[in-house]
Amino acid sequence: MTVVIVFAESVLVLLVNQEAYANLIDMTWFIVAPLPCLILGWIGMLKGRAKRVIWVNLTLLLVTPLMFFLALPHVTYQSGQELVSRHIGSQSVQFVAPPIRHVSVVYNGYAFLLHHEFYYYEVSLQDTRKHDYYIVNPMTGQVMQLKTGFYGQ
Repeated sequence: MTVVIVFAESVLVLLVNQEAYANLIDMTWFIVAPLPCLILGWIGMLKGRAKRVIWVNLTLLLVTPLMFFLALPHVTYQSGQELVSRHIGSQSVQFVAPPIRHVSVVYNGYAFLLHHEFYYYEVSLQDTRKHDYYIVNPMTGQVMQLKTGFYGQ
């Protein structure tokens, strides 16, 4: 039963990470961390130690979502778009879907379980018909305009 619940939790965490946070959260911990707990629970069942199995299961079921919520950036990809729109200050902003929604950066700040990446946006201004490029720090919400785009743009 625990394996099914852990699998369901993992799938939910993966989906939230992909849809809301553009895969910024390092999922290695959420895939690797449950394995020792499941193994300890299995060993406890084989040895007839019901208390150990219960504690391992409870720990696993509570720690996984707790770690995920502690790792969440302050800004989602969608709210980053709103920050960019406010930064530009124009009503005629249209976001172009970039090939990748985040870019790797050299970042000295500490971010628990996060890749060192910023959200990436390509913006088409209807007034000037030119494209501007922005990145948003997911931890602070700081918006920065880039001189050129990434990925050959």
